[in-house]
Amino acid sequence: MDSIDKLVQQVPAWKGKDVKTERFLDYFMWNYNYTVTVDGRRYFAKIPGDLTEMFYNRDHVYAACKVAAEAGVGPKVAYFDKSGAQVDEWLEGYTPLRTDRWIFQHRFDDFAFKSLDALKKLHDCGKQLPNKDHQFITLRKLIGQMREHDTFQPRELPYLENLIDRIEEAFEANGGMDLKPCINNINERWSWDFFWAEDKRDMRIVDYEWASMNDVCSDLATLSTSGMLYDDHDQELVEYYFGELDPFVFARFKLFKFLVCMKGCFFMAVLDKFRPVVFDYIRSYGWKMARLRCLLRDPRTENWIWMLKNHDVYPEWKGYPV
Repeated sequence: MDSIDKLVQQVPAWKGKDVKTERFLDYFMWNYNYTVTVDGRRYFAKIPGDLTEMFYNRDHVYAACKVAAEAGVGPKVAYFDKSGAQVDEWLEGYTPLRTDRWIFQHRFDDFAFKSLDALKKLHDCGKQLPNKDHQFITLRKLIGQMREHDTFQPRELPYLENLIDRIEEAFEANGGMDLKPCINNINERWSWDFFWAEDKRDMRIVDYEWASMNDVCSDLATLSTSGMLYDDHDQELVEYYFGELDPFVFARFKLFKFLVCMKGCFFMAVLDKFRPVVFDYIRSYGWKMARLRCLLRDPRTENWIWMLKNHDVYPEWKGYPV
């Protein structure tokens, strides 16, 4: 599918109706997005951009969108084409959140908690997604693409690869990952994918291109790093989502913050090699690496890994710093 006109002609429900299309402008215009108005009713149409197939399987994306819609979290899918083009119902009456609604959530009606409620509905829907690439698989695929295409690479990549291995080993020692449907989006302006309807008191989420079976801490960590949240915010998020502030769960969440930051960095490094659209990829990579390096300086990093690997004997270490 290479044009919105062809897509309009292929949707059976639109034949013989008054159809108007308008390019939908966004922050990072990789896909070709449109607002389509059919006899006064609006839809959101997405045509896959160049090279998106390097990262996304459109059949997987479609399946994830259907699961999210059935869970009452995402918009309903009105049409899907084998080329990957997709039409969703427009979220009438909903507006996207700004990041400050997460950072200063107590000034703005607890939007971070409402975002967690929506994520939890998806996580606990009981459905399986066809994409089984959890966080560690995704990171290793991105590293493979960086090497295959000789992209820009962080100077500490060997250390980061070792850290990925050690975190995965710690998770396996602590019961492995609890794989559930997750969105796994890139942690840049993710708040814009959360849509709030004040009159309905309802939160919806859009964009499921990275969705897969993953540990729920991935989505929580993405929310936290996207919102530039600090420790006190993190403690509130974990306690609200899980019902208690368990030190082992908090450690898993904190380690996932490293992983989701790495994913954003590696993704931008690969895109900078191909530059499918006009965008300052290397600048985005640079500030994502700066955030990752800042997080990795946390003196508790090795303790979190140690905690998970030695969770059976941890209670014997009275007073060990958390």
